[in-house]
Amino acid sequence: MDLEGGHITYSIDTQVIEVVIGEMLWDPRGRKNSHKKCDAQFYSEDPLGDYAVTIKTPTEYRLAIKHVGIGINMKQTPLAIQAAKEVTNVSKLTGMIQAKAIAFVRVQCAANSKTIANVLRLIWAFSIGLKHLCGGVDSQTT
Repeated sequence: MDLEGGHITYSIDTQVIEVVIGEMLWDPRGRKNSHKKCDAQFYSEDPLGDYAVTIKTPTEYRLAIKHVGIGINMKQTPLAIQAAKEVTNVSKLTGMIQAKAIAFVRVQCAANSKTIANVLRLIWAFSIGLKHLCGGVDSQTT
């Protein structure tokens, strides 16, 4: 995650976008339209094919993720953020709609999936290294 000039940018592996986001988080009733909308969020950043997404409204993003994280559903999240805007008179909190909240959750799921994939790669490498250090002893045979 990069924090640059009030923007948040995530770099996400192609497999995470195509498998996790592409196959698991689509609306099955509007699959074609849903694909087009989500594809617009992620753009190809490098020749290796990895994707990037830039969040231009980080305050709204963080609030939406926090609200969904504590159990407020996607339909209520924009209403809660609008209520916060009215009470606090913060002009940054404008234009939150349900589709934007859903997009933010997709981005967060993609970023979290990338983190999980990286942790699993490290654990796998660590377990192979540990097995090698222990002389290749298999715990099931001892």
